[in-house]
Amino acid sequence: AAAPVPAAATTATFLSEHLQHHTRKVLIGMCQKHCGGISFGGNFTSSQILFHEGQVKFDGSIVPVQYSRASAKLDYDRLHTIFSADFYDNSSQSYPLHVQNLLDFLWAVPDGANPDSEDVVAFLTNHPAVISYMQRISVCQLLDNLFS
Repeated sequence: AAAPVPAAATTATFLSEHLQHHTRKVLIGMCQKHCGGISFGGNFTSSQILFHEGQVKFDGSIVPVQYSRASAKLDYDRLHTIFSADFYDNSSQSYPLHVQNLLDFLWAVPDGANPDSEDVVAFLTNHPAVISYMQRISVCQLLDNLFS
């Protein structure tokens, strides 16, 4: 009798450190704009998100609009579209670990969640998709030390 064939290994992929870093910077930059009362109403493309001296800048050709939950939602929708296209792994037909959760949040911010609130900003800028394992452990240790 033939030996049973072992099941295919299940693997998980992560965003590269480079992509984690840059994605986090984009999220931080957008959150800073929102907290500063500015939005873009979703009227930007990935080519208008610039990196300069380690910081995210939005191209000056983007016309800002007054911040509102609706305009911020349009910004998140646009980020969802950009990230969805850039992060999809065609070989595995999936997204890296935790990315789908981030995309889901960007697409459907929970009812009652204000995009410029501390909770939403903290969630997005410390999302497991955009920080490394060691950074997540550091956050857990910090929280543990704060509450013990």
